[in-house]
Amino acid sequence: MVTKSVSVLLDDGSGRVEPLYMGSCILDRLGYSDTDRIQLSFRFDQTASTITLAPVDTHCKDPAILVTEHAHECPGRSLKSDNAILQQVLSQKAPVRLGVVVLLQNDQDQILLTRRAKTLSTFPGAWVLPGGHIDANESLEDGAAREVLEETGLNISTDGLKPFALWESFYPPLLYMDLPRRQHIVMFFRARVHDASTLKLQPEEVDAVAWLSATQLAQALCSDGPDDLFEAIVPTPSSGSNAESDEERSFTLTRQPMSFNCLYGSALNQFGGGIAHGHRFGLREWTAQARSRTSAL
Repeated sequence: MVTKSVSVLLDDGSGRVEPLYMGSCILDRLGYSDTDRIQLSFRFDQTASTITLAPVDTHCKDPAILVTEHAHECPGRSLKSDNAILQQVLSQKAPVRLGVVVLLQNDQDQILLTRRAKTLSTFPGAWVLPGGHIDANESLEDGAAREVLEETGLNISTDGLKPFALWESFYPPLLYMDLPRRQHIVMFFRARVHDASTLKLQPEEVDAVAWLSATQLAQALCSDGPDDLFEAIVPTPSSGSNAESDEERSFTLTRQPMSFNCLYGSALNQFGGGIAHGHRFGLREWTAQARSRTSAL
């Protein structure tokens, strides 16, 4: 059987390495049931298409360590209160998969946000960082660069990709909405893009993007605020393009003002937008780490 994406394994420090199945909260599995934030080491096996997560103190030579969080209302943790339903979800043995997203910064120090197309099955209309799955036998960096290129048309150097955080993601994101149908460990990378002129969106996945300054990003990360405007870039069908699918249509990129109301709060907010919870975490973590690096100079 050919592996189509990267599976997540868990090393609890006792010598056992086991697959992580949907419905199991990784923080709880490692004994951190009283917190939403820990540090984890990771080992990536490109040949086996697996990533192994472990506590930082697990015997591991030169481990790569990343801060890791999940939502306070983590469905995996909430499921523990009803063991029958938990076992129902775990019995599916649906593997937790690895996702990657990239925080792109241009030469003007602006950050790129993308809006997920409203036709997508998960988080439609949410504002996120570009990214997706790692394919079998693909390196983390190659997969991250490929996803950015596919969604935005932007070329980034794999040498410049630096991981900085992990997020445990469930969909639906809250248990009251429905039982979990998908679960990912999302790895956040940061990178520079020096030529943004190649921007070309994949409309079936991305229906708008915006380059936000540091000030605009800080405003967007608030739960609410003034009804200010920011400039978005939107793909619109070219005149005379009458193909039936987005893959066949030709598009031009147009600039149009949008209200910050579509960014405030976690997706999906009352305006049908918002920044996805995990991506808000990644943006805040990157901001904090950037400040730390600056103060250390």
